[in-house]
Amino acid sequence: MIAPMFLFVSSDQADDRITSSGLDRECSANGFRLFWKEDEALIIEHTRSSLSISLKDENAVVAPEIFFWALGGDEVRLFRPWPGAVTLYAVGTRSLFVSTHLRFAAAAGLSLTPMPYSLDPGRKISIDLTTRSIADGGRVQQFDDPPPYTIEDAAGSLRAALDNVVGRLPAASVLLLSGGIDSAALAVCAAPRQFPALTWTLTSPKAGRRFEDDAAAARLVADHCKLEHSIVQLEESQFERDIDAAILLSEMRRGTFIDDAVVYVQIARGLRRQGIRSVIIGEAADDAFGCLPMNLRYYQDQQLSQRLLHDLTVGAPADHAAIRKIFAHFGIDIVDPYLACDVARIGASLPLDMRVDAGRLMKPVLRTAFRHDLPPNVVLRRKHVSRDVSGVKEAMARLFGNDRERFLERYNKLFKERDAARSQESVLAELNEDLSMILS
Repeated sequence: MIAPMFLFVSSDQADDRITSSGLDRECSANGFRLFWKEDEALIIEHTRSSLSISLKDENAVVAPEIFFWALGGDEVRLFRPWPGAVTLYAVGTRSLFVSTHLRFAAAAGLSLTPMPYSLDPGRKISIDLTTRSIADGGRVQQFDDPPPYTIEDAAGSLRAALDNVVGRLPAASVLLLSGGIDSAALAVCAAPRQFPALTWTLTSPKAGRRFEDDAAAARLVADHCKLEHSIVQLEESQFERDIDAAILLSEMRRGTFIDDAVVYVQIARGLRRQGIRSVIIGEAADDAFGCLPMNLRYYQDQQLSQRLLHDLTVGAPADHAAIRKIFAHFGIDIVDPYLACDVARIGASLPLDMRVDAGRLMKPVLRTAFRHDLPPNVVLRRKHVSRDVSGVKEAMARLFGNDRERFLERYNKLFKERDAARSQESVLAELNEDLSMILS
């Protein structure tokens, strides 16, 4: 499902620039205007008394309603489903703003000070249009399953859940394969469907089987699972050309994320050129089944458990939504099976001793689930961050430095400065020119 787009503002805030910013439908009532992009993933229900937007979801019995507007009344309700199909922002100050994308604020001539309130996954709010105040309606989705009795029980449940999720994905999907246990497990599940696999690198793949090298490990996994496999050679010069697009589309400024985001822009452009419309990633496996060493340094016992649950239910969906926005611009849907509800529910139920092993390999449940389906040196491969081993981190440091806030100035120019709308239009125009050339 491609990331949906809509913007709800008061009539005196909206101008003609909004309709040229990617939104092509409009409804006006009682001094407010709703703009949205016509999308096959959306269900729009418009009556005399209300207008609602729901997401098409094949896994849901009832399509989740993400926006409800009581026409003639004084209430708007928002609900962000879990996990990351959509981002929802709202600010209830003098200038009311409700949207799926921050960039529409500039199109409406609005300031992002204060920064709009971002709904956590599974949370709902209501906005009083008279007072423009936000009331928190609480969380809907709960992860409170009892812990599994043994690691084998957890591994068996995980294997079945992943097989089920991957087995229902579109037939023309492509798997982004790093060769680590996260994507290798998905490759095993993808083998019956024969999804092609793609690995990216900036440095030339080394000869032989050096398993700290993603390309070498990915080759082994693809060969073992009998998947068609290609390695994409990234262009460092393209990073500098794509950096503003990566920040604008993802609406993020965090350095470690933007290092990946410029890669996603380059990969998405190439995949769209090939006509690919669905991509599988395994980015959330660490949050669902592991524990990053940094968390072990700062948290212990109950605090650590709470931190890991927060990373899974809030942090991972936020990153996933940002990745979706990047690929959505190129008409590509992104699926992370580790954020499928049945899979994440297992991860949320794990006690600490099923997340952290004595050898600090992490994700022992995931490794146990696939230990008989993958070569031992893949199952036991230590985590290697792709941007590190591929050379991307080093290249980005050469281009933009290592400062923690190295992208803040660009982010502010695109979202917060007076001419932010013009800066965004320039970046989007270049991206759309690329896209029109691809489609032609």
